Amino acid sequence: MREGHRGTGPGIITPDGCAVELYDRLGVGPEPDIITAAVPAGATILELGSGAGRVTHPLVERGFAVTAVDESPEMLERVRGARRTVAAPIERLALGEEFDVVTLASFLIHTSDPTWVRARPMA
Repeated sequence: MREGHRGTGPGIITPDGCAVELYDRLGVGPEPDIITAAVPAGATILELGSGAGRVTHPLVERGFAVTAVDESPEMLERVRGARRTVAAPIERLALGEEFDVVTLASFLIHTSDPTWVRARPMA
């Protein structure tokens, strides 16, 4: 468990306090539609904090090449169709490749680290 994080729920709890079974049951929200409207068809997407694939799966179905990253191997076991899955904390991620798009849907709301709360412009 990450310092400052805790969680409850059915089954395995991830280091940031999420219940894997619960996240696997969540329905798809508007994120895939928003991404599809803003991103060129067939783009390579780095999805940080992918969880069990709630956003990954519809993006893959729409033809995007998604690399799904999550700290929890148990979450990534539920991801289907991604080009690649990577079990790693995103703060130390170094893949050595470029992507057309990087998404990060919710990790920042789960952290108390002020260095991650500040947004930084991309070069």
